[in-house]
Amino acid sequence: MVKIKEITARQILSSSGYPTIEGRLLLDDGHEIVSSVPADYFSPPQSAVELRDNDSKYQGKAVSRAVYYINKLIAPKLKGISPLKQLEIDSWLVKADGTANMNQLGVNTILTVSQLLVKAGSYSESLPLYQYLNSFYKKYYQPDFSLNKFPSAIYTLIKGRKKKESNLDFDKFLIAISSSIPFSQSLQIGFNIYNKLHQDFQVYDLATNIDAIEAIVQSATSLNYKLGKEIFFGLDLKASNLEKNGLYHIRDRGNPLRIEDYFSYLDSMINRYAFLILIDPLTSQDIDSWSKFNQKISKDVYLVGNDLTYSNQEKIKKVITDKAVSAFVIKTHQAGTIKKVFDLVKLAKENGLSYIFSSGSEETNDSIEADLAYGLQADFVSFGPPHGGENVAKYNRMLEIEKEMRSQSTNES
Repeated sequence: MVKIKEITARQILSSSGYPTIEGRLLLDDGHEIVSSVPADYFSPPQSAVELRDNDSKYQGKAVSRAVYYINKLIAPKLKGISPLKQLEIDSWLVKADGTANMNQLGVNTILTVSQLLVKAGSYSESLPLYQYLNSFYKKYYQPDFSLNKFPSAIYTLIKGRKKKESNLDFDKFLIAISSSIPFSQSLQIGFNIYNKLHQDFQVYDLATNIDAIEAIVQSATSLNYKLGKEIFFGLDLKASNLEKNGLYHIRDRGNPLRIEDYFSYLDSMINRYAFLILIDPLTSQDIDSWSKFNQKISKDVYLVGNDLTYSNQEKIKKVITDKAVSAFVIKTHQAGTIKKVFDLVKLAKENGLSYIFSSGSEETNDSIEADLAYGLQADFVSFGPPHGGENVAKYNRMLEIEKEMRSQSTNES
């Protein structure tokens, strides 16, 4: 059994040019593992906290302290340890931090080590990462957890608030591809609609949110894709940007909307278009309205918590008690460790909730989210638009996994 010989970390830049961490783990047989973590410096204070230097370097966003903690404090204690001790080491790291939001060592510090361990574990067991994750979960959490479905893809077509001059209120306009369509074909559909949309429309000049939805409809139908059959709509509304003093401000409507009128506005969109997913349509403070809307909304639509739940087990337990969502988003850089990701999947499975594996806004080219999504049998993956190296790395890994599974299925036949 291989053991850890050395762990080192360094500062790299994320997809947006902000500092984050890359780690390397050297095993005693000479094999090297590499992993990097997203940056999430806009996270709310109650969420998992990254450790940043807060000095003159990179406008305070440098991570040299986190790198030091890995190289000088954590790595020496893990030398000679088996990488298969994932649960024990993850628990030790969280306990060593000693805070609810990991603000002493930093979630970026802890996650770097945790990801290195799970990749090293899969190498040690001579398994693809997704299969190692699945077998690990089966061993410690749920024995009957088989690899029997491939996650459906959610593609970001428009980032509504990307430009200040945009007339669009919602954070992201999305499409979800039918689960009956193979991932390789799904990716082609996402690519085709995204490029057709941006070729035919100046999306940030569109006057209203409905205009943006109509533009997507036109782009999809011009390519002969069937709404409600092959593709479905989704929105990440990020309601914290819409709500002020209990009223929802939307450019499609002349006057601010009371909560009942806002519900009607959302219902009209759901009924008019083929909607499958609504993410954060309400603020995280208004849990009562979440519960009411979850009772009111069609059961064919996923009501998804993202900012509401923030990949936090206690927050998710609360929304389960309040029956506030039918699904939630899992992001590794919010959860903090692979063990915590396992715990979130277990919580979803025990309570009949769906879950979406999503990448961060400040990503790297690490593709571990793809293996996690398939290995832990997510309902959906959401890795952004089908362009940009950080997104494409994850989509390419999904293609690779799908090819391996097809090959395995053919061999078994």
